[in-house]
Amino acid sequence: MNRHKYTMDMATANNILQNVFIAGDQKPNTIPFDKIVLRSKAKTTLVTSCMWIAIAMLLLTLLSPLAFHSQEVKVTDFGAAKTLEITSHQLYTTEFVMMISGDKLDYRNIYAMKDDGTAIFPSSIRFVNEQTEVTIPYDGDALNIYIPDLDGNVMQAVLSSK
Repeated sequence: MNRHKYTMDMATANNILQNVFIAGDQKPNTIPFDKIVLRSKAKTTLVTSCMWIAIAMLLLTLLSPLAFHSQEVKVTDFGAAKTLEITSHQLYTTEFVMMISGDKLDYRNIYAMKDDGTAIFPSSIRFVNEQTEVTIPYDGDALNIYIPDLDGNVMQAVLSSK
């Protein structure tokens, strides 16, 4: 496409503009013609540049969660055992550690199930400050952890990716 760039001095362009206003029975232009040209150039160049920068920043902002994938976990309590409570939990590379408080915890029957049905038993159970610390081996898969009490109620905690 062959673009022709036309040039005209400001005085001639201003006279043509004033003649157009007079021919159309409009009141004459009071804004200096050089300011009109400057605004036109500023609007096209600056506004276009800012618009593309804003679009790029918006896209980067919206896509940034994909770049920083979180390895956080979520423990959901579906417990029927109202006397038991998971007070804290921590996920490490190869194990999941949780602190359980409750007066009738059946710590001998705590276990976890993988999605494929494999049962996993705690690797250690310790008593710390009237709470029970349970450590379960973890390999990155979701776990359903079952924590029974001595009354036959079972609290189910689900360990899954957020």
